[in-house]
Amino acid sequence: ESGPTPATAGRLRTQARAYLAARRPQDAVAPLAAGRAIIDQIGIPYIALVIEADQAYVSALTGGDINAAAARLERVIKAQDAGERRYKSHLPDYYLGKLLLGQSQVTQSRAALERSVVLARTQTRKAELADALTGLGQAQLAQALPGEAAHSFEEALQIYRSTQVATSPAQTEALEGLAQAQR
Repeated sequence: ESGPTPATAGRLRTQARAYLAARRPQDAVAPLAAGRAIIDQIGIPYIALVIEADQAYVSALTGGDINAAAARLERVIKAQDAGERRYKSHLPDYYLGKLLLGQSQVTQSRAALERSVVLARTQTRKAELADALTGLGQAQLAQALPGEAAHSFEEALQIYRSTQVATSPAQTEALEGLAQAQR
């Protein structure tokens, strides 16, 4: 009899991240919960941390307490910092930066997003680096730094164009940001 596997949890998480990319966070709740249950049962703490970050972000996007989500993300970041570097994801910092930006905590947002970009540069999914750069560009715009923002958006767009076959919502966000930076 075979039980749940990390691969099954990974597929569920991929499904949830696709819903996030499609700007449908409410549809990400169930696959994240199912994936987290599998990982908790198997006992893989570093994957549980990444899914916890996903869950915190989705919770905030679907009407949950933003401060509680930010606190969860900060705990995940601390736990990842204490663990092995190879298991560290940029996503908790990215999520935290996006939430803080939405709360007009621009300085803290930018710090989290800068850290996210640094971490994302070491990871394999280049479109996720583009997402982090777009978030950083948004924070730079909020700080009235249009030149820095334009640079972040341009790099993001270059990555999106090399990794995506069709314009995605994320690529559109970067295009809109670049237009604002160039005004």
